[in-house]
Order: sequence, then C-alpha cells, then structure tokens
Amino acid sequence: MIAAIPFFQLGVYSFNIPGIGVLPIDPWATLVCVGFVIGLEIARSRAIALKLDVRDIVDGAVFTVLMGFFIAHIVTVVFYFPERLTENGAVGGVMSIVRVWEGFSSTGGFIGAVIGAFVFYKYIRPVGAMRHADIICYGFPFGWFFGRMGCSVVHDHIGSLTTSPTGMLFPEHHVAHGLRHELGIYEMTYMIPVMFMFFILGRQDRVPGFFLGLFAVAYAPVRFG
Repeated sequence: MIAAIPFFQLGVYSFNIPGIGVLPIDPWATLVCVGFVIGLEIARSRAIALKLDVRDIVDGAVFTVLMGFFIAHIVTVVFYFPERLTENGAVGGVMSIVRVWEGFSSTGGFIGAVIGAFVFYKYIRPVGAMRHADIICYGFPFGWFFGRMGCSVVHDHIGSLTTSPTGMLFPEHHVAHGLRHELGIYEMTYMIPVMFMFFILGRQDRVPGFFLGLFAVAYAPVRFG
C-alpha cells in the first residue's frame, strides 16, 4: 500500500475574464489538444525532412483527427450509452449524436481515423495514401502520450482492484475507492518507449506503411492485454 501510486486528480478550472465571462479549462480536453498539436508538429517536421508538401500532411491530419473524434463519439453512444438514442424521442436520439463533445471511445477513434485517412487521401487529395498516412502515424505516439495523460488526471479508465504497487490508491470518498489499476497511466507510460523507438527508427526514411504497421504491432497486443 505504501508503494502504491498516490491519488491525484485535476478538475475543471474556471477563469473569470472581465468583459467575457467565465472560461472553463478542462484538463482532459486541454491535454488532448496539446497532444494533437505536438503530434502534428512532429509529423509536419518529418514531412519537411522528406521534402513532401506540408499542406497535404496538415490538412490530412486535421481531417483524420476530426473524423476520428466523430466516429469515436458515435461508438460511445451506440455501444456504451444506447439509452441516449431513445431519450426524448427521435429528436433526442439525433441530438445525442450531434453533441459530439459528450464522450469519446478510443476504439471508435482508431476506426474513424482509418476511415478519415482513407477518404482524404483516396478521394479528397489523392497524393499517396500510404506515404502520407504513415507520416501522420509517426507523430501519433507523441500525441497519444499527452492524450492518455489527460485520461490519467481525470481517471477515465479505472481498472480492477489489485495488490500491485503500480496501482493507484483511490481514497475512501471516491466512487472507485481502494487500490486499483489506473489504465490511463499505464498507457501513458508505455508510450515513452514507443516514442523513443519511433524517434530512433525515424532518423532515416522508411518504406511507406512502416510506422503504421509498427504502431499496430507495438500497441494492439498491449492494449488488448
């Protein structure tokens, strides 16, 4: 118990801006945005090094991420909160889909990202899908690190009770009190060696699709476990 990770949690911080009003700062959303910017900048830097048109990377990444968030929300509603589809009739069901800020599934996000990259580079801007998607994927672990940090500070992914010293000791007043796995911290920590591996292997050009395949092999088994 002494060796367990001590409990910590960040809440929504509200700043009163004169003439504008109260501005709420959500830690999860903030860290996800930080992750997106950092991941995008790393991908953009690689595109410059490989002498590709940066606009194709930036536009494709934005479209891919937006599609990822949209599908992530749909998966959340359909598979995690299906009751939202029947609340307040048909209009309420439609609105539960429209309110894309109310919950995201990372699995749905991956599916949406694949769809987004395919649509963008196949139909919107056909400039070599595998090469450009691979460069976007190169920056992904660096962004995912901050995204999972966001999950960690708000405890979106609390695991089962454990006796492991890697667990977090949730206080008695918390809904998940006791020593439990904090899966967000686990994934955030795992991204550190993945980022290092990508950085080392990325010092030279690779066959298109290399980092897409590498991330799938490195991430999927650990996530499944």
